[in-house]
Amino acid sequence: MKLVIGIYGKSCVGKTSVAKVLSRRLGVSVRHCGELVKERAKKLGIDFQNLPDQEHERLDKETRTIAEDCKGILIIEGRYLDRVLKDLPNSLLFHLECSDKERQRRLEKRKKIGSRRAPHKIKNTASRKVLPEIKKITQDCVTIKTDFMSVTQVAKQIRKNLEHSLHDTA
Repeated sequence: MKLVIGIYGKSCVGKTSVAKVLSRRLGVSVRHCGELVKERAKKLGIDFQNLPDQEHERLDKETRTIAEDCKGILIIEGRYLDRVLKDLPNSLLFHLECSDKERQRRLEKRKKIGSRRAPHKIKNTASRKVLPEIKKITQDCVTIKTDFMSVTQVAKQIRKNLEHSLHDTA
């Protein structure tokens, strides 16, 4: 069975944490797009927020190709998957979101930085261009508000939706 599970949303909504838990529970691999961006920027000797658009486009195309060529189940998590995986057959998309206040709290906890710098970092995460030929998603997705949920609860919600979707297609 081929299935691509896309988990997307703004920074600090729980994408990476949820993808890791889900991958352990399902016994499948995860492609962490944000980590790939950071690795590429490090190789180029620049801050990840300054990665050139052509590098983002290259990573987006690579992600799309991996998703299209997937033979089993694959989890992909990243900020712009609603566009990168647009209209991909055999895919289910999960949009994680939470309030800016909660994102702020998570960022401060994650980075252990003062509240003066944190809002600036959160606002900067939404400004990247995406492949020019790809527009916002038109396919269905499941939105999960993660403000008051643990990582495990979000992963369980996704699994429940997966089971429901797979049952409906059987």
